[in-house]
Amino acid sequence: MDVKASLHELLAAFTSDLKGIEKHLKQSITDVGSEFRGTLGNLRTTLQVQNSGLQTQLERLGEQITALNTSLNDQFDELRRSKEKSVDGAGSATDRKGPDLPEVEASEFVDERSARLEAAIQGLHSKNKLIQWQLGIVAVGVALPYIRSAAEHILALCQR
Repeated sequence: MDVKASLHELLAAFTSDLKGIEKHLKQSITDVGSEFRGTLGNLRTTLQVQNSGLQTQLERLGEQITALNTSLNDQFDELRRSKEKSVDGAGSATDRKGPDLPEVEASEFVDERSARLEAAIQGLHSKNKLIQWQLGIVAVGVALPYIRSAAEHILALCQR
């Protein structure tokens, strides 16, 4: 019975120690959880501050883009008006001044503009061909190692 009593004492001591460890672990988990929640709250606050700063910067950038767009539209409209005035002015100037200015016909402007457009289209076609060649070279450069390894694999399978 002496052994039984000592086992009960050891078991009681072990149970007491386990309860102490359990209490300590619960307290540690509670402390870590509180610290984590605090850190998470600080992180959330920091992200909100940064987000609001980023939103402000994006709004400013949007306003700048809007102003730039308006400015470009104004410049485009002004350029169009000046071209229209120059074409109209050329016709009226020849009517007013007589033979001093060479006669400018609308068909000449159209022919000149169509020639420029055709030249621009030709330039785009040549650039497009160059880009297609470059893409082909890149595609071959990327695919060549895979094709080589596949061919080696097929040859290795055939030799077995």
